Amino acid sequence: MKDFYEMTTVRQGIRFAVSAVLCAAVANTAYAQESGPVLEEIVITAQKRAENLQNTALAVTALTADSLSDRRILALDDVATIVPNMSFGQSVGAARIAIRGIGFDNIPPGAEGRVAYHVDGVYVGRPAATMSSFFDVERIEVLRGPQGTLYGRNATGGSINLITKGPSDEIDGYIRTTIGNYDHVGVEAAIGGPLSNIISGRIAVSTVDHTGYGENLFTGHDIDNAHARSYRAELKIAPSDAFSATISVARHNEDDQNYSYKYLGLGNLSVPVLGVALGGSTSPDPRNVNATYDPQNQRVYRDSTLTMSWKFAEGLSLRSITSYSKGDRFSSMDLDATELPITKYFHRENSNQFSQELQFIGERGKFRWVNGLYYYTEKVDAGTYINPWSLALFGFPLELQRQGYFAGGSIDTDALAAFGELNYQFTDKLSVLVGARYSWEKKKLHDMLQLDVERLYSPDNPIIPIIDVRDSDSWTAFTPKASIQYQFSHSSQAYAMISRGFKSGGYNPGGGGAPSFRPELLWNYEVGLKADWFGGRMRTNLAAFFYDYKDIQVTKVVSVVAVIDNAASATVKGLEAEVTILPTDRVQVDFSGALLKATYDKFSTENPAIKTNPPTVFNLNGHPLPQAPNYTARLGLQYTLPTSIGEFKLRGEGYWVDDVYFTAYKDKLAYQPAHSTYNAFLNFESTSGTWSGTVFMKNIENKTIANSAFVSSDLLGYPVLGGVDPPRTFGVSLGYKFR
Repeated sequence: MKDFYEMTTVRQGIRFAVSAVLCAAVANTAYAQESGPVLEEIVITAQKRAENLQNTALAVTALTADSLSDRRILALDDVATIVPNMSFGQSVGAARIAIRGIGFDNIPPGAEGRVAYHVDGVYVGRPAATMSSFFDVERIEVLRGPQGTLYGRNATGGSINLITKGPSDEIDGYIRTTIGNYDHVGVEAAIGGPLSNIISGRIAVSTVDHTGYGENLFTGHDIDNAHARSYRAELKIAPSDAFSATISVARHNEDDQNYSYKYLGLGNLSVPVLGVALGGSTSPDPRNVNATYDPQNQRVYRDSTLTMSWKFAEGLSLRSITSYSKGDRFSSMDLDATELPITKYFHRENSNQFSQELQFIGERGKFRWVNGLYYYTEKVDAGTYINPWSLALFGFPLELQRQGYFAGGSIDTDALAAFGELNYQFTDKLSVLVGARYSWEKKKLHDMLQLDVERLYSPDNPIIPIIDVRDSDSWTAFTPKASIQYQFSHSSQAYAMISRGFKSGGYNPGGGGAPSFRPELLWNYEVGLKADWFGGRMRTNLAAFFYDYKDIQVTKVVSVVAVIDNAASATVKGLEAEVTILPTDRVQVDFSGALLKATYDKFSTENPAIKTNPPTVFNLNGHPLPQAPNYTARLGLQYTLPTSIGEFKLRGEGYWVDDVYFTAYKDKLAYQPAHSTYNAFLNFESTSGTWSGTVFMKNIENKTIANSAFVSSDLLGYPVLGGVDPPRTFGVSLGYKFR
């Protein structure tokens, strides 16, 4: 009865939204556009061709460079507060992105996300690499729902497309400097333009430095500080209107004490943390740690891309995107949450990725199409170490340090896909789209596990695995899509869609020789309404969806080892709204909100925080999926004041989120209670457009908000470890543009 009521409520919401839009459409038809500002037209390339956001039959949020600047959006965690049903967290510097409750919650070495992240058309395979490319941005597009017919691997939850500013035919550039609390100093600069009649280029750099948001109470040193450097150079060659080639190289470096696990509480209220039982102490403030060792974060990502485009005739083109990426990441921290030398945790990940994509884009009469071929190969060598490992874990004296634990190995991935979409325009108002993707993927595993309590610790000791397994497996999938779109007028349209999502199978390095797990599949049923009203002064984009989610890859605890298994199915349904209004020439109101019900239909597993003999299996049916709050909402208010020297914009934002659970157990241990945050900005742009500035304050109430959490090992006494969002930050930014 409850499920029927919830589904009925969703249907009533859809009917209400449809009725409201149709009624407003009648009023809008008779409305004569008045003079004054209107909402900007946003051109996106979400469907591989340039088109108006409002004419796209997709649930997509697009933010332009100006929108990003006005809201001081500098990373994906800021984007998540703007996009309905998007959630962001991080685990040791790896992005945990979720859209509509479908995200990255498997943390073994080499794990992959369910939201595909792209930079200038290139799929980025490593979740940690998504934290590195957010500078000199032209636009970001976030597509919600499965996107297999147009985008690369594992786009079950959605796709994020970051488009950087490329070379132009005129000299332009900028420099922007930011100073703030925590001794923040940030510099971003770019310059580009023609080098000859057929060659143009662009260079962009970004630096970020700040002192720690927290402290290691034992050593007195900063943690969660930043020392990051990013570089990008592009060269475009266009000998004719029919051909162009762009070469891009980028590099990102970090070397700091960022991304440390924080102690968030007891995972089992009846068991003390081991370090506390032995006389140590935890930090009372989750922004700090009390640890034997300071955390370390070192990473280098290098990317190179060649994009070539040919125009054969009017409406016919071919695009080739060839890319190679290399990443090296190392992190370490104290895992036992106390100052006693019980454990030291290391994680390393080295990756090499190559991809080749061909896109054939055409338009003839009433037909439009995109066809493509995709090849992807990646080698990930990753591992988790816990050493030295004190025998205090087993009741022996604290000083007895042993070599300890290692779990990891390598995964080689090869993937091929053919995809395409065909759109037919029946009438000026009605169009139908059909699409499909056929995917083949193979993975090879070399898996090792070490549990060494005999050898004295030495950093030079080789790994002596107790498990050493090699295996391979492959999978195929057919993922179709069909949609119908009806254009009520030039400013309003509705669509309905059915699509299927696919996340490849794989392995769990360090899983004790566990066999491969199968792919997961998702059917999406979606309707949407998009409209501009009252001469472009109001915009409403609405979507309702229903997911049938099968063979979910979930982490299950088997003895002392966590393995991934296809052990769950789920139902996901929700409503989304994005509304922007210009009630007067100087006032803007923007709102985004979502309702989400994402629950397991079938899932049973052990709980790592509850040990019984024999193990107890818990029925988690009806529990929410990780990172799937029941509601999210954001409200922004902006007032523009024109003056003789330029334009001032005063902006305030509020963001509200329901309870967020980070595991499937729906307990009050690894979760973040419902919360709200507020930001304020004062932006200025000179009359000439040359000078700009921002005074900002984010997280005004200085709240401590968890963005990830898990219950750690029983050997350590079940401490809850995780990450937290930044505290209150404020500062001023000054920019200069030249053309």
